[in-house]
Amino acid sequence: KFVQASRSGHLIFTLRALANYAHNLRIASLNLGAKVIELTWLQRFGEAFTDPALKRLFAGLVAETESHIQMGRFVVERFVQSDVDIDLSQRLTEIVRRDYLAVLDEVAAFVLRVESKQSDAIPEIPKGLD
Repeated sequence: KFVQASRSGHLIFTLRALANYAHNLRIASLNLGAKVIELTWLQRFGEAFTDPALKRLFAGLVAETESHIQMGRFVVERFVQSDVDIDLSQRLTEIVRRDYLAVLDEVAAFVLRVESKQSDAIPEIPKGLD
């Protein structure tokens, strides 16, 4: 039976599962899922640092991440047309966001040496895939 050791492992499983979907749906879910969270994270870190070099570093990463989000929006507007694709795109985006947030929580808990707020929040694997 397949058992996940961590939420990081679950995110890797989720990202691997995206390979089963059309490219437009993968791009939409990654660029409008994880990248939106990453953008907020980068902006907050950039504002928190006082070192000018770190501020410039994060400013550059913010610009790059914003371009990924814009590309995700373009892909959705241009290539996600059918009702099925729209629904799949929304569901996949929610899954990627959920799993990415869980990994960030796990990493933060490890780095800061604190208890994870979602210690039991590893999502269950759907029946038939275990």
